[in-house]
Amino acid sequence: MDFKDIVAVLFLCSLIIFTFKDCSACDYNAEEGDSLTIPLQFQSFDKNHYLRWVHNSMILYKRTKEKTYGRGNVTKDGSLLLYNVSSESKGEYRAEVYEMDGRQIMSQSVILCVYAKVPKPTVNVTCHNKVATFSCDVEDNTGLSFSWYLNENDMDQNEQTFSLKVEDVENYIQCAVNNQVDSKISDVVLVHCPDPAEWIGLAILVLVGALSVMMMIILVICVCQCCKLKKHLQYEENFSLHRLQTGYWSEASDSDSFSESVL
Repeated sequence: MDFKDIVAVLFLCSLIIFTFKDCSACDYNAEEGDSLTIPLQFQSFDKNHYLRWVHNSMILYKRTKEKTYGRGNVTKDGSLLLYNVSSESKGEYRAEVYEMDGRQIMSQSVILCVYAKVPKPTVNVTCHNKVATFSCDVEDNTGLSFSWYLNENDMDQNEQTFSLKVEDVENYIQCAVNNQVDSKISDVVLVHCPDPAEWIGLAILVLVGALSVMMMIILVICVCQCCKLKKHLQYEENFSLHRLQTGYWSEASDSDSFSESVL
């Protein structure tokens, strides 16, 4: 390969680099449900020009001398209006402007990236062996970045989950999630990891409380049973007395009747 061939290859490489656009870059960012305008970068556009807007490989709008068709919405200056965008709206949007004789005089291409709505995160804290583990929980973490704040100060922590020693944690903590369009921050969470001695004391208190409740229940049951037994004995005593009294008056009546018959 001689010098001319090397120059030709370098020229072609530079041409490719500066001609083709990096499709991974986003010219416009939007959140699902948003509306936006993609302006036509052709200031002299007027009604005497033909226009075509293409989304990926599908024609959204086409205006010629004879007719206008397509489901796209276009302003007087040729800008494309997008409403209630979704994940299907992402991709390349290409505008082409033509003279009335069909000669193309302008072409532009932009990339639209559409992101899901950012959910509000929730901070969960778990403690084990004097180490606190923090988790910033969201329904879907696709495409999201994380940040943490301790007492409203940035912790320079970008992981969704991380751990710290208990003595290094104090007061209030929050986490935030964001994408290229929006961000949401969690509610404030008070960080408190009890010392094991506190857990033991709490367990003893719970046990004592449970035993006290059980003793009260047993005492109430005993009192109720005693009351029932007392009422039962009183009933038996009254019933026996009633039977004795009834029997005595019955015998007396029979004796009087017998005496009258003998006389």
